[in-house]
Amino acid sequence: MFLKVYENNKTLQIYDNVKAYLYTLTRNRCLNYVKHAKIKDNYHSLKQFDTEPFFKDILTEQETHRVLYQAIETLPKKSKIIIELSLSGMANPQIADELNVSINTIKSSKLKSYQRLRVIKRA
Repeated sequence: MFLKVYENNKTLQIYDNVKAYLYTLTRNRCLNYVKHAKIKDNYHSLKQFDTEPFFKDILTEQETHRVLYQAIETLPKKSKIIIELSLSGMANPQIADELNVSINTIKSSKLKSYQRLRVIKRA
C-alpha cells in the first residue's frame, strides 16, 4: 500500500484525512484481489468443460436422449404418455391417479413399452 502511495505521490492530493485515504485504498485493493480471485476460479472451472472427454460425454448423453425420445415417439399414444410421465419422475401410483387407471395397468403398459423399446434399440 505504501509503495502505491509513494509511486503516486506526485499526482496525489491528500489534504484532509490520510487515514481515510489509506483505509479506502486498502479496502479497494482487497476487493479487487477477491474479485480477481473469483474470475480466476470461474476461468479454471470453465476450462474443465473444454476438455475432450467432457465434450464427448455431453455429445453421447445428447445422442442417447435423442434416440430414446425418437423411439418413444413410435410407441402407442397411451404407452408414450405413461413412459413420458415415468421419465419425468412420477411414480406408478401418481401416474395411475393422473390417468385414472389402475396401478397394474401402468405396470403392464410400462413392461410392454420397455420390451418394445429394447427391440427398437437392437434394430
